Amino acid sequence: MVKESLSLGGKACVPWFPKEGLSESLVDPALAHLAILQAEVRTQSRINTLDVSRGRVTALHSPDGVIPLTEEDTVILAVPAPVAESLLAPHLPGFQAPNAFESILNLHFRLDAAPQALGSFARARFMGLVGSIAEWVFLRGDILSVTVSAANRFAEQDPDDLARAIWHDVRRACDPVLKEPLPATPPHQRVVWEKRATFAATPEQNRLRPGSATQLVNLALAGDWTATGLPATLEGAMRSGVKAVHTLGLRRP
Repeated sequence: MVKESLSLGGKACVPWFPKEGLSESLVDPALAHLAILQAEVRTQSRINTLDVSRGRVTALHSPDGVIPLTEEDTVILAVPAPVAESLLAPHLPGFQAPNAFESILNLHFRLDAAPQALGSFARARFMGLVGSIAEWVFLRGDILSVTVSAANRFAEQDPDDLARAIWHDVRRACDPVLKEPLPATPPHQRVVWEKRATFAATPEQNRLRPGSATQLVNLALAGDWTATGLPATLEGAMRSGVKAVHTLGLRRP
């Protein structure tokens, strides 16, 4: 991370975040591009099992039925680590993947009116916090969104107490850069726990991260939990997808 950011200077450290949301910024354009390529996207169709013969995946099983594969077909398995392990362990003895995880907590506070930000906060619309439970605050219209990483440590805490503590952090950080102070009482909020948001970033778990290549010649792995050289990030997920394409020989590096 340091080598690819701080060591490359300021231009490599400029933060980016979606103007609206990840769906509008990443998912929708990807689906539109796939439509141009006449790709078929099937949602709510989880792959349950794989058929394997002579070192190749020959079929995918989903609730909609069996998807047979030809000799020319390849598979990029871009699923969470536990799902990959459940699909591959019967066919690849000794296959390992990260098995300890950390959660991410997101709170979305809806205000009565959109606050008027000042200075750099008005331009950036987000800020990072140090020395508090809240780590990142994003301003989108009348919604203040807060992100807390590695949130397992708060799993047993009373939700209302946690929301009040986080709102206190938000007020302390945001009030100096808002035209009007935020209300003392936490507004209505939506709490979203991503219980397996990332693999636990420990040396032990890092050693369990597999590369993109597998013993199945027509199947490669992708996901931020694979050995990308980065933590569990969007950049790591994208890098893993490119590595999977190269592994299968679909495009040269």
